Amino acid sequence: MKKVACVVATLIILVLTMSAGCDLEETVYHPPGSDGGKSGDCALQILTSSMYTETWGTVHVEGTAKNVGTKRLDWAEVDVRFYDNAGHLVDTSFDGISDLDPGMTWSFDVVSFADDAASYDIGVGDSWCW
Repeated sequence: MKKVACVVATLIILVLTMSAGCDLEETVYHPPGSDGGKSGDCALQILTSSMYTETWGTVHVEGTAKNVGTKRLDWAEVDVRFYDNAGHLVDTSFDGISDLDPGMTWSFDVVSFADDAASYDIGVGDSWCW
């Protein structure tokens, strides 16, 4: 019985330790050009974004994002939803980075292979710092 209690206690401590400092909220999407981002110690702000299609159909959303928090982002991601001309969701994708220090700017490139992607919205996805 002592072993079971010890294992349970260890698992609880492990889960609490790993989740400390995590920001795993649902992504809030914004139209391109809006001030999308999160605030607090672990904060990423999307500064710019634009979409283009390569000649063979691959779609890219490129832009910049900045760590506007006070701590190093151990992980951060930018999430993009792609829509066709009728406004139907045709794809989702993301780009991520690790070890982004406060004040640093990151150039992201989110790729989609949906050849009918005509527009997008964008948001800061999962991010965490310790």
